[in-house]
Amino acid sequence: MYSNILSVVLLAAYATATPIAEPAPRPGPSPQGLSSFPSAFSTGSKGLPVKTDFDTSGGSGPYPASIFTDPSLTKHTIYAPKTAVNGTKLPLIIWGNGLCAAAGAFFANFLTEIASHGFIVIANGAPGTLPTAAPTQSSSSGGLLDSLMTSISLLSQGMTTASWQGDSMKWVFGLNGGQTKWGQIDLEKIAAAGQSCGGIESYTVSLADPRIKHTVLFNSGYIDRSAVKNLKSIKSTVAYFLGDVTDVAFANGKQDFEQLPAEVPALLANADVGHLGGFFEKQGGVNGRIAVPYFKWILKGDEQSKKMFFSNPSPFAKDVTMTALQAAFKIIILDNFIVRPVPGGTTALCRTSDIHTLHQISTAS
Repeated sequence: MYSNILSVVLLAAYATATPIAEPAPRPGPSPQGLSSFPSAFSTGSKGLPVKTDFDTSGGSGPYPASIFTDPSLTKHTIYAPKTAVNGTKLPLIIWGNGLCAAAGAFFANFLTEIASHGFIVIANGAPGTLPTAAPTQSSSSGGLLDSLMTSISLLSQGMTTASWQGDSMKWVFGLNGGQTKWGQIDLEKIAAAGQSCGGIESYTVSLADPRIKHTVLFNSGYIDRSAVKNLKSIKSTVAYFLGDVTDVAFANGKQDFEQLPAEVPALLANADVGHLGGFFEKQGGVNGRIAVPYFKWILKGDEQSKKMFFSNPSPFAKDVTMTALQAAFKIIILDNFIVRPVPGGTTALCRTSDIHTLHQISTAS
């Protein structure tokens, strides 16, 4: 039971989605990172947070990254390479947190990993401070209280709406051609992404702003099923990364995928790690291992990353087990959508009886 308490609170946040008073701007950490933060979140059985050290590696990519703040964007946290990147533009990801929490460092390990591969990520909320994590199941005494206190600690920094991601867009487009001290942002390569409640925010901002070409939801989907009608208007590509049946958003995300317009390029990926599994491990765990190549594919046109999604057997499936935290992502293509276009329009996806693999069925010339 304890393993789902924080997950339920995360999902309930966007079921009610009423913003509370905005927090006063908080001082951000130094550009060197969050080494002063004693701990972050990791995950135990099926996504229950456990205490783990904050990942100070800077990510696995070629551009070691860190957390930054900017005095002209005080309600947000920026993840970017530590050293300015010259000679290539950096795609932009605007991020919404689980709980719709105004806590920009909530997903620090995961977002730092993404930024290290040459992205600028702007997360809702100033960095603030990370809360104490809940105990593992093996030490579950007090687990209910600790999980609730974790949620309260995060929400004490305030809650966000999709307008916060809209503020990120306004800030970026107010720069001189997207030029920042970390490098030049590619204003043609933008994705809105978020976890749980932040995924719903990403839907909203993508529907409102045609400059956003890709929408990526982690452990998310409409709770209010009447809102699914909004998907008829979506123009971006859409990807869902879910946490299997112990993920409280699994059914919602799966149903959203099923009801997307047939012409919308879409992907549904699933890992048996629950609602929060992987994000708070070093370099974002399994979530980082599949999100990085996905973003490199759709935002950078990286062919090697694209091949990872169309090879047979899939590299995401080779180590699949049903054990929490050891499971790699399994790609699921639903029966009702036997063929789907994908970004670039050159390859189609097909249903497979083996959900651990993704089969390439055709390649147009």
